[in-house]
Amino acid sequence: MRNNDFKVFFNTRDELTKVCLDDVMYVVSDGNYIVLKFKSGRSVTLLASLQNFIQVADYMKDSRFVRIGKSHIVNLAYVSQVNTLCRTVVLVDDDVDGRVELVVSKEAAQILKTSIISSKKAVISDFKTSNGNMEAFCLVK
Repeated sequence: MRNNDFKVFFNTRDELTKVCLDDVMYVVSDGNYIVLKFKSGRSVTLLASLQNFIQVADYMKDSRFVRIGKSHIVNLAYVSQVNTLCRTVVLVDDDVDGRVELVVSKEAAQILKTSIISSKKAVISDFKTSNGNMEAFCLVK
């Protein structure tokens, strides 16, 4: 069984909440709370920080979650587009209609783009145009 098959229980002062990390598209900071946004459109609010969530993901050896900027963590499995010029990140799940577009800082978009490109060590195939303006690669799931 892989680590990401586990359901994680978040235990805060007042409640116990079960979360399937596979279904979390992104996490957003909201003051002293974080809001987990699921592919179904459902949200769960926890009394925790983004750093707490990253620590849990790291402990579970789940490298799909990348912190971008001060207020977002995204699940790389749902990233469909990163536009550094427009400062947007588009998240899509093929099983559910709809898409989520996050407006982030230019630096945050660049961090995400770099994270995806640096994960190329799992590349199946790689292609670059002759002038070097475009590159295409496939990642192993």
